[in-house]
Amino acid sequence: MYLVMATKTRWKLGILAIVLVLIILLPEVISAAWHLRYGRSVNFRGWNVTLPFEWFAVKSSDGMTLERMMRLPWHHGPVVVFLPVHFGKRYSYNAAAYERVQAETLLSRGYRQTGEQHVEIAGSEGDCSKFISVTQAGNYWISCFVPKDLTSVDFMGNGSYELPFDEILKEVKRAKPAQ
Repeated sequence: MYLVMATKTRWKLGILAIVLVLIILLPEVISAAWHLRYGRSVNFRGWNVTLPFEWFAVKSSDGMTLERMMRLPWHHGPVVVFLPVHFGKRYSYNAAAYERVQAETLLSRGYRQTGEQHVEIAGSEGDCSKFISVTQAGNYWISCFVPKDLTSVDFMGNGSYELPFDEILKEVKRAKPAQ
């Protein structure tokens, strides 16, 4: 009887240990599974977007969100949102007007603008505006727009993830046409 009980206890402890290891390594496990299934990159509106390890992509109706897995489920990780920008046929893009509207919109959401930067995404010229939260120290919103492709890319999250976001932008390439 003691031997049977000890074996059952060992099995339970073994399963508990495996579950604990999986919980501790959850971001790595989920990321590895995602990358094994989908690969290192995804295509969006003619762009090929390479994802860093521990990030995964979710496509919606006309957008795509990249999310970083976090170790603790109650901590929200950074997200990068790719969206098409829809202008009317008669609209002529004006960078200053677009940036002003972005600044006004994000100010109403509790962010103040701290800078602007010219970028190249997938070989096209674009502009990014950086905003910082006035209520949550360290939270950033970086709003980028590529007029030629009518696509916006927004980063929302802790400023410590700004560098991975920059790397994501640098790695965006034109998707190769299907052959």
